[in-house]
Amino acid sequence: MIFLWGINLYYMGKNSSIYRAEFKLIMLGANLSGIFSVFVRRKITLKMFLVYFAILMYSVYSWRAFKNYSFLTIFICMIACENINTDKLLKLVFYSSFSFLVLFQIIGIGASYNTLGLQVSIVILLYISNKKCNLKTIHYIILVFFLVIATVVSTSRSLLLITLIALALCASIKNRIGRKLITSKITIIFFPFCFLTNFFLAECAGNSNVPIIGEILPEGINNIIISFSHVLDKAMNWRLSLTSQSMKIFGFSLLGGNVDLDLLHIDENSYFYIDSGYTIMLQNWGAIFSALFLLFMTIIMYYFVKIKRYDLIISGICIALWTLNEPILNLVNYNFIIFFSAKAIRYIRCLQIQ
Repeated sequence: MIFLWGINLYYMGKNSSIYRAEFKLIMLGANLSGIFSVFVRRKITLKMFLVYFAILMYSVYSWRAFKNYSFLTIFICMIACENINTDKLLKLVFYSSFSFLVLFQIIGIGASYNTLGLQVSIVILLYISNKKCNLKTIHYIILVFFLVIATVVSTSRSLLLITLIALALCASIKNRIGRKLITSKITIIFFPFCFLTNFFLAECAGNSNVPIIGEILPEGINNIIISFSHVLDKAMNWRLSLTSQSMKIFGFSLLGGNVDLDLLHIDENSYFYIDSGYTIMLQNWGAIFSALFLLFMTIIMYYFVKIKRYDLIISGICIALWTLNEPILNLVNYNFIIFFSAKAIRYIRCLQIQ
């Protein structure tokens, strides 16, 4: 599928040493291919057309206002991949991601070490999903071997942690307790849970009291939570503190577009870069579309739980956790479970009809 290969090539190139403005033409071509597949190759009712047109208009506004293709690409992903078989779709995403990762590394134009770690982890998650978690001992040995090499090269602690969590969860589904844990209610709402946790811990890291409930908590518990947030903040390279500062300076609005770095007068000796995907989403997209997107992610996780795709549930959990540390939530080459949103919505609608 041209759309899938095109967006993976664009994002891989964007993080490489050869990125130029002309690379945006690749994304434009990929998006046009996706739009063609939606509006030409399938029947569209008037109601569907109006909904699609409204979302498309906001996508164009987002692109013009924030110079960001992500919302438009997400919208196309949500509907262009609806009728593609799940296993076939996973294979397409895996082979395109793996091929471009290897190609760019071989010719020496790959991403920075930190981004390389993220790319390797996503390829591993895609491999696990293609195997449907049916991994033998030899598979674990090979994956851990490559994980160690990639961790040493990229020096990414997140790569090591997230991938080990994925492998541990994959191994856990072999017993009933593990399967029950992975399909629990907290899993379904894991993205909103991580979203709220992100801002709760950021407020703890930026203040001396726990927000909202700090006044009624015993002092000892309050101090433990604050101390934990400080330790976690340091382990995350002060990402929580930066989120706290950004929220205090820029806040958020209903439609987004809050961040204006020119107001900070940042020079070459200063640093202010938000890595948390949840913070970026709230401040760039606004409360309305952030809530809508989190609803989509919840529906997708519910769908995975109901059809018992443990592999995709695990991928969703890992992506939600990694979004605390990296801006990957709205990037479809990393958050690949977005491809299944239309399937999930159709599944919910079928349940309602029954």
